[in-house]
Amino acid sequence: MTRVCSFFVPGTPVPQPRARVTTRGKVARAYVPSGHPVHAWRQAIALVGQNAWRKPPLDQAIGADWWFWVPRPKSHYGTGKNAGKLKPSAPKHPTSRAHGDAKNLLTAAEDALEGILYRDDTLLCDSLPRKRYATPEQPAGVRVTLYTLETT
Repeated sequence: MTRVCSFFVPGTPVPQPRARVTTRGKVARAYVPSGHPVHAWRQAIALVGQNAWRKPPLDQAIGADWWFWVPRPKSHYGTGKNAGKLKPSAPKHPTSRAHGDAKNLLTAAEDALEGILYRDDTLLCDSLPRKRYATPEQPAGVRVTLYTLETT
């Protein structure tokens, strides 16, 4: 394994939504509405990826680690003199539907980097997504680390 690229994309991670389907006669077309926030998120990932990787897309087996840092809801924090302090009841991990599942966060990010870091996302043989709450030390966004896999 050889690490080839690592970068951080700030922002609130957006999971890839299920496509909507429209039909016209016998033709069906799947799409994600143009106003959906996943488009801006994917564009941000693509832009940072292009700036971090100024070479032709890889065309070999690769792996990637994906750390998705999602913001905590305000309800996890106290008020008044406890403002800014986590409540003891606040969950440690982001398991609510509001943050999306790790698989759909991964899908949006992998698709955004296709043609930029790698020729096709089928080249991703090892892909490990992790989802955590953002902290003051680690703001919301995604950290991507890409590495090549041994070919023999």
